[in-house]
Amino acid sequence: FLIPPRFGGDFLFGVIVKIKIFAIILSAFLSLPVVAAPKQKVYHTCKPSDTKENILACNIYREARGDGTMGMLASGFATLNRKSHPKYPDTIRKIVYQPNQFSWTNHGKTFKVTEKDSWDHAKSLAKMLLKVYNNNHVAYMAMDITGGATHYHTTKVRPKWAKKMQRTAQFGSHIYYKERNK
Repeated sequence: FLIPPRFGGDFLFGVIVKIKIFAIILSAFLSLPVVAAPKQKVYHTCKPSDTKENILACNIYREARGDGTMGMLASGFATLNRKSHPKYPDTIRKIVYQPNQFSWTNHGKTFKVTEKDSWDHAKSLAKMLLKVYNNNHVAYMAMDITGGATHYHTTKVRPKWAKKMQRTAQFGSHIYYKERNK
C-alpha cells in the first residue's frame, strides 16, 4: 500500500521510536517499588463515646478548621444553639451524631484528628464555649457571633433548606442561618 507523502517513512519511524521510548520509561516506572506515604500521627479519634467537650471540639475541628478562629467559633455556636432549640436533641452527642446533620459523621462513627494545632485550638474553643453556655447563658447569647444560627453550609453548595431560613452570618467558607421569625 502507499503511504501519503506527509505520512512518509520518516514520520512513521519517529512515531515508532517515541512509542518504544515511552514503553521503556513506563516499564521502568512500573518496576519501581511502591513507597507508602509516611503514616500521620493521630492526636485524637473522634467517636460517639467521647466527652461532650471532645465531641464539640471534633465537630468544630472537622467542620471549620480551615475557617480560622471566627469560623471555628461560629461552628461551635451553631452546634450549641441546637441544644437550646426544641426541634433538636438535648445533648451534644445526639446533635452531632444525628443522621445527616454534619457530613463528617455520615461516613462512619469515627474520625482521626491529625492536625495538632487545629485540634488544640478546637479543644480550647469547645471548652470556653461550654463553660459560658453552661454558666452564663445571657453572656453566651451576647457572644454568639452567628446571631442564633442553628444551620450552616459551605459556600460550595446551595441546599434547598437555606431558602426557608434567615441568613445571619458568614465566616470563612460557611454561611450561617436561623429559622425565620413567624
